[in-house]
Amino acid sequence: VSVPIASTAATLAPTIDSVPASVPAPATPPPRAPIHAPASALSSTPEPITPLITSPILNIELKQLLGECNIADKLDVALAWCTENGADSISEIAEANMADDFVKSLSLKPVKAAILCGRIRALSP
Repeated sequence: VSVPIASTAATLAPTIDSVPASVPAPATPPPRAPIHAPASALSSTPEPITPLITSPILNIELKQLLGECNIADKLDVALAWCTENGADSISEIAEANMADDFVKSLSLKPVKAAILCGRIRALSP
């Protein structure tokens, strides 16, 4: 006995009338929360990536100086400040009379700030 496929499919496909009223409608997923991106992420032009190390000597000097002052955790901030301000050595910071600006950028407690500032100024010619 051969049964045409089209007629079999039609008899197997449920219709709205053939679904019992006791079957609940499929649940709709809850609405998603909007994704909030920072304004910088919405910019059409990407910001340039700035290298943190302008000079290998500066990296060594800062590691030593910050380590001596027990603030080695501030190395990345210090390197970033030097890069932004064009300092290639700690003596350049001292020579440019920018020790206060440099130390302020590290957000140190007053005693640590005074010690670091004094050591930088001692390098001034």
